[in-house]
Amino acid sequence: MRRRDAIALVGLAPFVSRAQAQRVVRVGVLETTALTQNMENFQAFRKGMEERRYVEGRSLETLYRAAEGRTERFFELAVELVRANVDLLLTRGTPATQAAKRATATIPIVMTAVADPVEAGVAASLARPGGNVTGLTSATAELMQELRAVFNANYIRFHETEALEAAAVAPEDRPPLELTETALEGLLFVAERPLTRREIATLAGVDRETVDARLGDLEVSLRERGIRLIVDGDRIELATAPEAGALVARYIGADAIRLSPASLETLAIVAYRQPVTRGAIERIRGVDSGIIARADSLRTHEPSPSAGSTDRRKASGAAH
Repeated sequence: MRRRDAIALVGLAPFVSRAQAQRVVRVGVLETTALTQNMENFQAFRKGMEERRYVEGRSLETLYRAAEGRTERFFELAVELVRANVDLLLTRGTPATQAAKRATATIPIVMTAVADPVEAGVAASLARPGGNVTGLTSATAELMQELRAVFNANYIRFHETEALEAAAVAPEDRPPLELTETALEGLLFVAERPLTRREIATLAGVDRETVDARLGDLEVSLRERGIRLIVDGDRIELATAPEAGALVARYIGADAIRLSPASLETLAIVAYRQPVTRGAIERIRGVDSGIIARADSLRTHEPSPSAGSTDRRKASGAAH
């Protein structure tokens, strides 16, 4: 079944579940295209109704009206359906839904494929539409704002990464630096994202064998401290030790933070992928998860060898 077929069936589900099976339910369909050109969708609608024990000609009567490309006819057709005493109006598209709402304020209207019902004036808000219109929307202004925010965040992150990688390419005359445990820890502490071995080697002017040796030394020295070295493939970063989780959580106030949809999404990733770092969460979600990971991972994690808060700056700053 195509998406628009499913939308129609889902939109009608609340109505048909409340209807009386022993009487004939009259559904008025206000469509854009003629029935002969829309038979596939209409047959899918009938099949779905039959699965709910509403059979055409017995317990269901469908009155199909189509504007056939003439949007000015929608209101006339909607009035015709209202006068036919339908129990419900099923509409597709913004013009049809607006016309149906103009025609009646009492008959339930199930809308489909309306881009923005609030802007169209058929709903007061998405959370509380009010009136007699319900259904599904294909897109909303709020959703587009979210998508733009995600795009901007990823766009900015991409260019920040690009700039950091460009800065990591040292000129040939730049003298090498001594890569000590302290220097490596400080570098990972200030890094806004996980670093690769290549980036560390290029910044310090040393070979990768030296980087691996210092990483091994740093991992050992951090085992008894409040932060841990997290190596996820070639992504290297710092995270709080699980033993410090309760205290850090109290400082951050994780218990006072209400679980938002973003928090629940992050928690789901943590539950299925733990131990998991902030960088790994962000790769899955595609957005900055710093605050969420800082609060939610501490709220839910049991101590494990490499799990804990992944806000490196807060954690390691408190540890020193």
